[in-house]
Amino acid sequence: MKHLACYSILFVCLIASALGSGGPFGLEKGMSLEEVAVVLGETPTTVGKLDPAEADYVYLTGPGIFGPEFPRCAMLITPKSGLSCLSMMTGPMISGQPGADIMHSRILDRLILEYGLPLTDYLSPLSGHPLNIKGITSRWEQPEKDGLDLVTLEWFTPGNLVQLYFRFDNWEEARKELD
Repeated sequence: MKHLACYSILFVCLIASALGSGGPFGLEKGMSLEEVAVVLGETPTTVGKLDPAEADYVYLTGPGIFGPEFPRCAMLITPKSGLSCLSMMTGPMISGQPGADIMHSRILDRLILEYGLPLTDYLSPLSGHPLNIKGITSRWEQPEKDGLDLVTLEWFTPGNLVQLYFRFDNWEEARKELD
């Protein structure tokens, strides 16, 4: 339990410093792969063939770059538009143990301080999913800060997964590069 408290404090400090540094985690719209590597201290690697169009442009960070809660971060970095989105998700947490709910609340509080109240905040079942997954989603559309177009924070159960997603306003241009 002490480790959870220490990780939670470390994580809140990481999020607090990351969101206040010119862009999420110091990353800014349009950064090249080389510029992202300088900020992160390592070069993200390509993920392989998830989608033939995106194979060369979807990158993953190594473990621990964004703290122990988020093992990896996926980013879309295209040649012309550069960095256009990043998405990170926790690993599954044991149901009934504190962790995901505390993490979700702390991240939500920090995002509210940074971007204001979310435009939408709702509980939604994922229709037709065999595990009856439910999710709490907080969504900021066009937060008018850091070149962002969309920020979402989601908490899914069962599995207690927390996902944080940032999309920059160059997203559409980046998607056109993939066609």
